[in-house]
Amino acid sequence: GDLAKVAPLDALTVLVWTSFVHVLFLVINYSIGIALKLELDLLKSLVMVGSSKTLPMALSVLTFLPGAVAEDGLLAMPMMIGHIGQIVMDGFIAASWAQRTARAAEMLNDIPMQDAGAAVETVGGAAAVAGASSEEIGGAKDFSKV
Repeated sequence: GDLAKVAPLDALTVLVWTSFVHVLFLVINYSIGIALKLELDLLKSLVMVGSSKTLPMALSVLTFLPGAVAEDGLLAMPMMIGHIGQIVMDGFIAASWAQRTARAAEMLNDIPMQDAGAAVETVGGAAAVAGASSEEIGGAKDFSKV
């Protein structure tokens, strides 16, 4: 049918250009979030949601075009290709960002900290106040030797 009219090189070109525009939006939104000094959770939301271009909105605009322009439905193909590419890209970006955030939080938990004059020591990922038993600090136990 009409789908056979779409050349693979044209589909790849659409994917590359829509990915470029999406990355550009990601960078702009990230820069704005940093400039506004947003907390990490808000920054992630701004970058991911603010950079998204939705297929339903694009298809709504398409319905307002004259019939002669959009009659065979092929005009929706670049929109669908771009949207799928954006979803896949965002999946990898979100997973990578979550992993880096978790790794950074883990590194912070492994650094000895001082809290109101009491020595705090991390043991196997659980914080222990010097001189306190595990029951006094909420039952934290060292499972690293098990």
